[in-house]
Parts: sequence; structure tokens; C-alpha cells
Amino acid sequence: LVGAGALYMALLAVFVSLRLRRAATIRLILLPLGRLGGGAREKVRGILESFADGLAILQSGKELLQVTVASLFVWTLIVASVVPTFIAMGLDLEWYYPILVIILASLGMLIPTPAGVGTVHAALAFALPVLTTLSTSDAQALAIVFHLTQFVPIMIAGTIAAVLEGISATDIERMEVLPVDTAAGAEGDRRD
Repeated sequence: LVGAGALYMALLAVFVSLRLRRAATIRLILLPLGRLGGGAREKVRGILESFADGLAILQSGKELLQVTVASLFVWTLIVASVVPTFIAMGLDLEWYYPILVIILASLGMLIPTPAGVGTVHAALAFALPVLTTLSTSDAQALAIVFHLTQFVPIMIAGTIAAVLEGISATDIERMEVLPVDTAAGAEGDRRD
């Protein structure tokens, strides 16, 4: 938890630095990448430039405060969405358990699997018994129930939205898959 907090603070410092001293921050980040081929280095530069462009919308302290408050509100709702699972399962619930569940589930999602199946469960089932008073079997059950409560509503909402928009499974199969490099630039071209 301390490591995650430190990583968050380091990333926050990089973001602020990108906003305030764009060129110098990008040069500093690219410095250890000097031995990479020019293509990889330029790709990282492009990502950093794009991210810095996105940060440029924050023109004032008031806008930054609004974005920060909105972000904290959303993250509070995400963390709060874990509490009913603990209560429904009759598990011990300390104030920091839901935060821990979200952090561990997010780490599990870093490993690409369809819908995070397996990796989210492994992260929760492995770490929760070590970091909390939950038993291994409780942590495993929590992992499954938590993941279902987060995943199933989104699948239902997506299915309803697809039906309302007249999108079928066949339409989705026929969609052109664009390479990552061109997806952002061609997005506007695909909308009819």
C-alpha cells in the first residue's frame, strides 16, 4: 500500500512537471531511453507529447481543483462499490479493505486477460490473506463475487445499449480492427 502510494505521488509529480516544464520533463524522461532505437524513443516522445497536450486543458487552478474534486468523487464511488460485497458476504470490514481491493484488482488488470478473469482473482486471493484478516477461502470467494459485481452490470448495460443502437454480434465481428498507431487518428473517419 505504501509502495502504491509512493508510485502515485511520483506519477503525480511527473504529470505536474509535464504541465509546467514540458520540454525539460520529456528530455529527462527520455534520457535513460537513449540506447533504445530511434523508433522506440520517438514513440515514447509522442506518447509524452500527447499526454502533455491533454494536460494543457488545465489552464487555471480552478480547473485543476474541479478535475481533482471530480476524480476524488469518482474514486470514492468506486471504493464504496466494494463495501456491499463485504457486507453481503458477512466478511470482516476494516476501513482500508475496499481501497486495498481496488488497488489489487487494478494490479491484476495490468496482466491482459479477457475481462481480467484469473488475474484479478489471483491478485485478490493471494494478497488479501497476507494483508488483512481474511482467510484464503474468504479472499477467493470475495474475488469471484467482487469481480462479478463489477463486470456483470457493465455487460448488461453494454448489451442493452447495443440492442438500442441496433448493433448485432455480426456487426461487431465485421468491425475493422485498426492498429494501435492509427486508431486515434482514424477514429473520426470511422464514425458515419
